[in-house]
Amino acid sequence: MSKGLEPRKGAARAGLRTIRRRVQLEGLRCLDKRSSGGQELLYWRKELLTALGGEDDLSPQKQMLVELATRQRLIISHIDAFIFSLPSLIIRRKKAAMPIVMQRATLAESLQKTLDRLGLERQMKKVEDLDTYLERRGEELAKEKEKADEPQPETAA
Repeated sequence: MSKGLEPRKGAARAGLRTIRRRVQLEGLRCLDKRSSGGQELLYWRKELLTALGGEDDLSPQKQMLVELATRQRLIISHIDAFIFSLPSLIIRRKKAAMPIVMQRATLAESLQKTLDRLGLERQMKKVEDLDTYLERRGEELAKEKEKADEPQPETAA
């Protein structure tokens, strides 16, 4: 490769630093929800929330862990994309793996610990029992019938 066409050192990771900084500052709002990667990440987050019993039933602490896990998943995905674009993962001079491979393993382990904290079992969404539902639905129907029976005031055109 000629000298002028070589990428500058660290340039390939500049995108990773940028996305990591933006996600840390803005959260998942900075994602382009139109892109396939953004849609996939948001789908993964939705699946995780569903597996935990729904967003409404989660404590604020667990919601924060879900946010953290989603951010970690985003960063790992970017690192994976970078790693797969490399011609080799080995530094031949040193006969060792590239440092980014170890960093990716550390981040993946961190994601695993976060998911362990959330719990590995699928949580069922809480639903009301049949008696409670029938009572509530009967009250709703009675209110609707009362509103329908009331005379409607005529409006002048």
